[in-house]
Amino acid sequence: MSLKHSDLRDYIFKYNLLPSDLCDTIVTRLTKRNKWEDHGWYDAATKSADVKADFQTVKDEKCREKIFPYIRDLCLAYHKEFYVKENTNSDIFWSTTSSIKFNKYEVGESIQPHHDHIHDMFDGKIKGIPTTSIIGALNDDYEGGELMFWNEHVVPLKKGDVVAFPSVFLFPHEVTPVTSGTRFSWVTWCV
Repeated sequence: MSLKHSDLRDYIFKYNLLPSDLCDTIVTRLTKRNKWEDHGWYDAATKSADVKADFQTVKDEKCREKIFPYIRDLCLAYHKEFYVKENTNSDIFWSTTSSIKFNKYEVGESIQPHHDHIHDMFDGKIKGIPTTSIIGALNDDYEGGELMFWNEHVVPLKKGDVVAFPSVFLFPHEVTPVTSGTRFSWVTWCV
């Protein structure tokens, strides 16, 4: 087997996905609806949720529908970058994605270092553990709020950018505290 890249940082795939005006439309809708809830952490071992209120989150079907058609472009670009035919008898990376969660970080809010090897996410009609995490930026008119891997590697995001990376423990990531403005983003996970 051969690795296409020898550095883990090279498996963090940044791609400009969404048009700026679509990002603005989504942020406007989410802000007007104001259905945000405090973010919580789910503990699969105890099967309990703990609300941390470290930032706010919401699901919105109309906004998801606006983003979903673009995800195919991301999948094709990701596949082109990472697929190595000699390594597998399958050319399928992903079979489905989770629903999209929209996140809002106000001044002082952040998310602690974590990885996305989530055991309880796909427990309904969709089965599996995430293989790839996708984080999308809906704006860039804020300060702080950096997407950081391994407590040191910052991936700068502009409005419309997405980052796709393996969901496993090798990719701990966080969002640093926002210091001014409001950071809007979205996340989904692929199986």
